[in-house]
Amino acid sequence: MKKSWSLSSESSLPPLDDDVESVCSDELLGSQSRRWLADLLAGDVSTDSGDMSAAGRDGLFVDYHFPVGKLEMQSGVKWKRPKELCPVPQFIVDGASRLDIRQGKLNDCWFLSAIASLAMHPSLLKKVVPLDQSFQDGYNGSFTFKFWQYGQWEEVKIDDLLPTQGNNLIYLSSPERQEFWSSLLEKAYAK
Repeated sequence: MKKSWSLSSESSLPPLDDDVESVCSDELLGSQSRRWLADLLAGDVSTDSGDMSAAGRDGLFVDYHFPVGKLEMQSGVKWKRPKELCPVPQFIVDGASRLDIRQGKLNDCWFLSAIASLAMHPSLLKKVVPLDQSFQDGYNGSFTFKFWQYGQWEEVKIDDLLPTQGNNLIYLSSPERQEFWSSLLEKAYAK
């Protein structure tokens, strides 16, 4: 969700004299989020724009605000971009369909049902999943989705780094190995 950040004495951030590691012990905060918080506390991150984004080593967007949680500690888990998983990734292959969804290790079948229903209503799908996104034209490593929350549409921007194990997606995937709209939508919802 878009949020405006301000640093004031009434802020929810901890005091600057606290140890960052003790402040970040919440298991929902991954190392990326801890790095972002440490940079914020050290004054190395600009908060004027409200956009807590940066480019990674490859020059593509990295969402340092996405909490990776316990995944970063599991053996064999690597965060990869779709371009590292297949030679020619596609956002959507031959239109979005309810058959584009294959459950992974998460027990979120309720969410998969919602995505399948969404795919059956093209006008609503276009509102949630902007279909003009791709891994070719204008690709910068970021994807944007919209969710209806508290009576308004909220935009969520994520990077396309997805958790993998043995070069396979851990969570939601598509039977079409080169299709990623449903996997990225699940990540946006998690954020």
